[in-house]
Amino acid sequence: MNKQLNRLALVAVLMLVALIVATTYWQAWAAGSLAAKQDNAVELVSQFQVARGLIFASNGKTVLAADRRVKRNGQSFYFRRYPSHGLAAQTLGYSTSALSQTGLELSLNDFLTGSTTNLSNAIQRTLDRLGGGTVYGDNVTLTINAGAQALAQQLLGNRCGAVVAMNPHTGAIYVMASSPTYDPNLIDKPGGYAKVLKTTGTCGGSSALLNRATDGLFTPGSTFKMVTAAAALDSGAFTPTSHFTDPGYCEEYGKKVYNAGNPDQNGPESYGGVTLAQGFEHSINSVFCNVGKQIGAKTILEYSRKFGFYATPPFATVAATIAICSGVADSVHCPKARRPGSIFDASSVSRCVFWSYVPLGSRSFAGVSSGGTL
Repeated sequence: MNKQLNRLALVAVLMLVALIVATTYWQAWAAGSLAAKQDNAVELVSQFQVARGLIFASNGKTVLAADRRVKRNGQSFYFRRYPSHGLAAQTLGYSTSALSQTGLELSLNDFLTGSTTNLSNAIQRTLDRLGGGTVYGDNVTLTINAGAQALAQQLLGNRCGAVVAMNPHTGAIYVMASSPTYDPNLIDKPGGYAKVLKTTGTCGGSSALLNRATDGLFTPGSTFKMVTAAAALDSGAFTPTSHFTDPGYCEEYGKKVYNAGNPDQNGPESYGGVTLAQGFEHSINSVFCNVGKQIGAKTILEYSRKFGFYATPPFATVAATIAICSGVADSVHCPKARRPGSIFDASSVSRCVFWSYVPLGSRSFAGVSSGGTL
């Protein structure tokens, strides 16, 4: 009899422990994931009772994202609006009435809704909810310069492209423009999302929703000459006064790689006798083609890594927006020297003909003007 009672008591204790563990799990650890489910109706309603924080440009005056208040059945609900109508749209992202969020609206959601894991915030938020008061999120001020951002978008026009301007010493982003752009206010309107999807600019392909500053792949072209020059000088293979003869082209694999054309004459520019410093000053393709041939692809690839290619970018990025190997180069297209020490594809690598990187990758070259610090 005692044996059966002991077993029954043990089962009761185990069931009590299981109940405590399950309750603790669902109310503590799993509470966040349950609340985050987009089909959670309770969470949907509670989110709209939060006055999301404002998002300002760097001047603290230009409002990029705000709320509109709607009264329903005696309750106040808040829905997102964008007074700037497309200024830095891809960077800001959007927050819709269906709780679909992208860009900074997504990555900074905890701050904008006052949900950061801060004890005082949590207590204040709870008191506001219990008292029936409005929960206010935190305001966010970006480093984006509204005037410069507007100018960049104006100059891009309807062409597909991107412009990034940053402080090389701090990494602060002053401009992150992507074209074509869109008005995020359209997303929440009937047929608005479909209209934005159809906005593809002059190049077709991906829609205006694509942030070409973080996800668009472009050949860096002559900007990569900074990496080649650093490799040439730091390796000791060349000095600033190293001499080159420029006939207007460089031969590689039996083909001619020409300099850029001169608008005042027909055909590529030809400089004759020049130094490495002059080749850099005038961005002479033939000079850097010959540098690449001599120092080899392995050396250039080593220095490209020192500049941040093939690496995780050491700065905060918008969640889920950078899906390529480093935010700088596409791993599928990154060249590899299969014969280390050879000149295999070296001239192509030195001019970065086959490389793709995102404009935000320009922070790799910012090290040139920040004393070598990325």
